[in-house]
Amino acid sequence: MDGISLLQYLREMDSSTPFIIFTGRGREEVVIDALNCGADFYIQKTGGSVALFAELRKKIEYAIEKKQAEAALWRSTEIFRTLVEQSNEGILIVDFTGRLLFANPRASDILESDMDIDTSSSINALDFIISPEEVMSVSSC
Repeated sequence: MDGISLLQYLREMDSSTPFIIFTGRGREEVVIDALNCGADFYIQKTGGSVALFAELRKKIEYAIEKKQAEAALWRSTEIFRTLVEQSNEGILIVDFTGRLLFANPRASDILESDMDIDTSSSINALDFIISPEEVMSVSSC
């Protein structure tokens, strides 16, 4: 199995393991294949070994730092999500136009809404606060 085949196998297994292609074959097709298959870096074995291994070391260190940062972000995101979803406070996040981006389960209870708060649709947060009758009376003015 060559490096590209190994990379394809890992990515098919949904592995996010950092992958560096370190090869003596510098054809453009190999580089394109490696990057299209999800390689993090491509290093061609050329030049002096000291500079080559220094570059490899930097790429490995960068890949480790990136993986650690992604793990820390995932952990903090999960903590935040748990806190928000379990909160006794209703939390709505809207954009500047009022379009609903997020609502925790408690928000629906507080708003006493029969509407399913589905943030994938274009619901405006004001739809939960202003009744349709009030909207009609304002629009008729």
